[in-house]
Amino acid sequence: MKKNYLIILVLSVFVFASCSETESEPSVININNDVRDSANIATQIQTLNDAGAFYNVSMKILNGTTPIDGAQVKLTSSVNGETIEMTENADASGNVVFDGITVGGNFIEVSAEGYYSALGIIDFKFERGYNYEIIDGVVTPITKSETAIIPLYRNGEGENTAKIKGQIKIETDVTNKVSEVLKNKLIRADFSGNIINVSEGLTFKEYSLNVEGGLGEDLTDDNGQYEIIVPTSQNGTQINLIIPQLQVKQKLAYLNEFDEPVLDSVLTTFGTNETSSSIPFVSGIKTIIPEPAEPGAGLQVTNIKKHPRRLFESGSPYYSPSSNQLFPGGSIQDMNKMKFKFQSGNGYKSVPEVVIEDATGANALVNAEGEYAIKSITLDSTGFYPSNTNINYDILAYYQSSWGTRSYYIYEGSVITNNSGEITQEALDESLEFAFVERDWFGERYRHLSNGEVDSIKINFDSYYYNSSRAYGTVDYDIKVRMLEILNPGDNYIDPSISFVGGDPITPATFEIIEFPTPWTFQLDNSNNTSPYVANPSINIEFLIDGTYDISNRIRTDETTYDFVSQVIKSKDGNIVFKENLDYFTYEYSIEQPEFYIIEPIHYKADVQFNIDENTGEINYHFDYNRGNGYKERFEVAVEPTFDEISGEGASFQVIGGSKYGDEYQWSGDLYIKNRGSGYVRNVNRINSRSFSISNDLSNTYLYNGDEVIVNIDYGTGRR
Repeated sequence: MKKNYLIILVLSVFVFASCSETESEPSVININNDVRDSANIATQIQTLNDAGAFYNVSMKILNGTTPIDGAQVKLTSSVNGETIEMTENADASGNVVFDGITVGGNFIEVSAEGYYSALGIIDFKFERGYNYEIIDGVVTPITKSETAIIPLYRNGEGENTAKIKGQIKIETDVTNKVSEVLKNKLIRADFSGNIINVSEGLTFKEYSLNVEGGLGEDLTDDNGQYEIIVPTSQNGTQINLIIPQLQVKQKLAYLNEFDEPVLDSVLTTFGTNETSSSIPFVSGIKTIIPEPAEPGAGLQVTNIKKHPRRLFESGSPYYSPSSNQLFPGGSIQDMNKMKFKFQSGNGYKSVPEVVIEDATGANALVNAEGEYAIKSITLDSTGFYPSNTNINYDILAYYQSSWGTRSYYIYEGSVITNNSGEITQEALDESLEFAFVERDWFGERYRHLSNGEVDSIKINFDSYYYNSSRAYGTVDYDIKVRMLEILNPGDNYIDPSISFVGGDPITPATFEIIEFPTPWTFQLDNSNNTSPYVANPSINIEFLIDGTYDISNRIRTDETTYDFVSQVIKSKDGNIVFKENLDYFTYEYSIEQPEFYIIEPIHYKADVQFNIDENTGEINYHFDYNRGNGYKERFEVAVEPTFDEISGEGASFQVIGGSKYGDEYQWSGDLYIKNRGSGYVRNVNRINSRSFSISNDLSNTYLYNGDEVIVNIDYGTGRR
């Protein structure tokens, strides 16, 4: 039998390459980072190794405990790309000594007349502190003398032999429940465990007998059976099996990148150290359901127009405002669904009237409320009073109520007459000086009258002798618009304006409507349809509010709000129409005409998943479904095996339930099983994932003459 080996020895500090046929330069040696001038060190070590400075090996060749005189030991290694062979013969004590062995992997062959020759591999430990030291950049070798006792076995089947037999199984087809057997595969015995007293620097492996179809190996037969005859010694022989790693095709079902079931032969690796891959689930049946109709296309939204709204809205559309008061200010204000700028004006002689204009709007009612400030009081008559006397006066605002004309106290004071008994303008101004600085209703300290609007403001002086002697004055006061009170928010406004009339102001009040967003009405246009509709399209509405574009699906009527346009439309004779003859408009308000985006329907094929009784092969219920869409009528459901070579037949079903929405039949997922069928499989892959296993571990077992051991090997399902 011809045997080929490729051995790579990985050392803790250095890596030597072995058995290279083309290498002509010294092998690359990697040195720890703490060694200075590592390239020079590597060269030194390589030179020392080539000279065999690191290892001597002594071996004793025995038959049991008996030395084998003349046994030949051959070591083969590679140095700088050249094959080096060293051969020595054992002395009468069975001893063989090799001096100057190079590190890098060595094959060993041991033979003697009347014995089975044997082959193996020797690896050498190699690391700093064990094999060498580095002192001041100079490598000093530590020559090691290693030892080992190596067995040989006499020729002769049936004499001093034991038997190892068993069956080898492997899962090369996971779509059936029967395990396959490994045919025509060589199984060999490993005698490495019998090499004893191996010193620290040596490792032996794969020590096997070098025979053709005889002792120590066997080919598995058609049933996967093998039977190996192995020689034994009087002290017992420790034997393991050399179990080959395999790469073979495995029949397997799986789902491809498109989730489609595929039945194929997949290259799979089997061996002692292979972790088995999971076995995928692929349903043993496929559901047969017809395709839905072609999706409709071409719908347009046209005739988009503003929908009238209230002049004043609340935070939520279609409700009265939560606050019925608007106050002036210098910046742009936002009353929920309207942006405006409201300036109060000044210099009014009376509170102006609020005028609202719109082409379609009606019923909005807004009152202006004024606020007042006295600017000056002019003395019209000095009066006749005693000289140098305090004369009291009151300043009152007069207004109308249900009780008639009423007055409101603003201020009281007194003024001193002059030597002539007159009230002078200068004295009056001096008396009012405090009021114009500190008191409401004077100067710029405007105040409003909560009881009503002021008709007039007057100053009343006390009389002293008689009324004709009373002083009189005129109060000059200013009026500006304090606020607007909303009495009725109105209806049906589209493009309103608000202005102020009357009052003869110096600076008129203004109310500028900057943004007045509205809902929008629209119609459905099927005139350009390119294919008839069955399922509804989706309609997204892009609107502009507060400077931001946003998307909504909501629409409403005067009575009801709908979260999606699809709730109010349906297919009819291939067109998309409103379900009811109502006035529909957008729920959201928009400053400009909104965009309507038609998302054409995508029809999905219905699907249903069935559970299969593993024992009977019957379909006993369905556990998952996809209702699909775009079907014009109820459809048929059938099943068949996923692949032609998979079993199962006879099942039949009836779709039940569902509803009709326009032209579309919408399945509810209900199904009646008329016939459960038989012979179906739940999973095309019938075998569960299984790791490599062996029935009898021989690692701690010694065989003696006549022993028979059964070792069954199961490669499992392998790794893909």
